[in-house]
Order: sequence, then structure tokens, then C-alpha cells
Amino acid sequence: MWVSLAPTGYCSVGFRLRMYRLKNLKKALAKGSRPVRIHLARVLTVFASLALIANVRGDSADKVTKVEEFHLEGVAIWECQCPAYGCPCQKNGLPSEAMCHASDFSHIERGHYGNIKLDGLNLVLVGNLVDAMADRLFATLYLDERATHEQSDALFQIVQYMNTLANQPPVPFRRVKGVPIAFYESGDRTEYRVDIANTLHEKALLRRGKSGNPLFTMPAMDLWSNTVHNVDNVEFKYGDAEAGESWDYSGHYANLKYFSVSKQMYVQEKMLGQHGDNSGKWTPKQLEIIRQQGLEKKKKRSLLRVINQSVHSAGHQLFNKVSAGLLQPWGLVPIRRLPWQRSRFCREQS
Repeated sequence: MWVSLAPTGYCSVGFRLRMYRLKNLKKALAKGSRPVRIHLARVLTVFASLALIANVRGDSADKVTKVEEFHLEGVAIWECQCPAYGCPCQKNGLPSEAMCHASDFSHIERGHYGNIKLDGLNLVLVGNLVDAMADRLFATLYLDERATHEQSDALFQIVQYMNTLANQPPVPFRRVKGVPIAFYESGDRTEYRVDIANTLHEKALLRRGKSGNPLFTMPAMDLWSNTVHNVDNVEFKYGDAEAGESWDYSGHYANLKYFSVSKQMYVQEKMLGQHGDNSGKWTPKQLEIIRQQGLEKKKKRSLLRVINQSVHSAGHQLFNKVSAGLLQPWGLVPIRRLPWQRSRFCREQS
């Protein structure tokens, strides 16, 4: 049995056909035939199922709206099986390998969920996090074992909230585990490591230019930020017997971001990930966000830094070769320093 939502005064062929079936159903019900009773039972079952689904969806939507206000600042690292410096998922595309075995790590330097402080805590989501086939998506959420029960629940609520709104379709969590998660950041903020004993090992190197700014910056679809810095994926090894998954995608794609994210950014739909369609190009809404937040300018500045750094480095190497050829006959050699530093000369030690 169908219910038509045709406007008043409008009767399509389909609408008239449905009304004809409805009249015949009423006549058959009056006679009390067994096939019709069976059909009616099936119809009622379908309606009951639809009502149940609607109720579940309503509960999910209600839970999303009831999430407490949160604001988080910190460092996040994404590593996956896509090619190095070329992950199409970041730009509204589908994975280069059909599925995307990935890790989404976050270190919260400062943050809160309602009145619950989350400073210094870590979490990481690992699994097939991007896929055109929703039935293949899965993830294990690892939460910092140092977190209290209230903090763990807060972290779960935040990740579930962002996952529901920014990932389409959302990634289902198979398991949630409390584990010790070690995070390391070098003093110059160029080397980063994540470690879960016997489970996850990550190492990423961030290239910086002469000014100290990251070299490879671009707009991206991400749970934590609209801007990421592509980095060198030195190590990405994962193995969890309970999850039944293991891989080694060292040398593949990775990015890093210094994020500041809040519930209000999601409520106001300011995240690029909320407007994706996996088309391989930015949607009109995403382009609007990129313009409003000046994200394309950041990308251009990053590209200019890369070009300037490359030209400077090439010039320095040429200078070293020429100067070495001229000075060595006189017992002098250039001291090779960093590309943006001047070369000095010293007499060769005897």
C-alpha cells in the first residue's frame, strides 16, 4: 500500500493506480480472503519496520544534538595507504586503492567537553576509514588509558559526533579500547611519533621552510581541521589480533595539522568534511568555505615557499661545486651549511 504526497488537485497516473489498488484492497478485506490477510500482515510488518528505523534515526539525531559544547586544541596525524603526497580522499575523492586503511591520531593539548577537562589526552581511530562501499567501513577507537571514566566518555562522544557529521557515510566502531598511547613531538616540531605497544607504530617528518613554516599546506577534508600539512610517512605499522587486522603502509601518505576545533564549527557547518560527495572535486559549498577562510591563499603561500626553497637549495649546491673547484687547489674548502645560510671558508686542517 502506498501513500501519495501529490499536491491537492493533482492526480498522476501513478496516483490513480495506487488509489485503485487501495479500493480493491478494501473490497477484498470485506470478503476476508486469506491471501489478502497475508498481504495485509506483510504491509503492517513493513510499516512497523519503517517506524522502527525512523525511531532509531531519530534517537541518533537526538543524541547528536545533545552533545555538550566542546573546544579542542592540539596536534593530529593522519596516515593511510594512499600514495605519498597524493591522497585523493583529502580533496573530496575516493581512495586510490578502493578502500583506505588509515589511522587518525589526535593529541589534545588543551580542551574541554562541557565542564570536563581533556588536557594532555590522546586518542586514535584505526580501520578502513574511507570507502565507496559503506559495508566495508570499520574502525577501532583507542582511547588514552589515563583518562577517567568521564573523560573517556567525553572523548567517545566527541569523536562519534564528528564522525556522524563529517564522514559520509559514518564509520562504524567495532570496538572501543583503553590503551597506553605514547606521543612524541621534537623540540623543533619536525618529528612526530605515535606508539601503542604491539599494535600501532607511526613516525612522521614535517618539512619546514626557511621561515619555519610547513612547506606543504593545503585545504583538506578532515575531522579536526580544514587545513593539513603533508608530511613524510616514515613508519605506519598496525597489527591488532583482536581486530583481525594488520598492515605496513610505511612510506605512503601522511599529513599533520595543528587544530583548533569546536562543536560550533560543526553546528555552523564550517568544516569541509560536512559537504563532501566523493566526486573528486570541491563542491560549491566547500569552495565557499575555502574562499571565506582564505584556505587557497595558504596553499599558494606554501607552494611559493617550496619553489623558493628548491631554487635556493639548487643555487647553494651549484655554488658549492664551483667554489670547491676554485678553492681546493689553494688548500681551501667551503664549509657546507644549510641552504639558507651563507657558506664560509677555512684553511684545510693539516
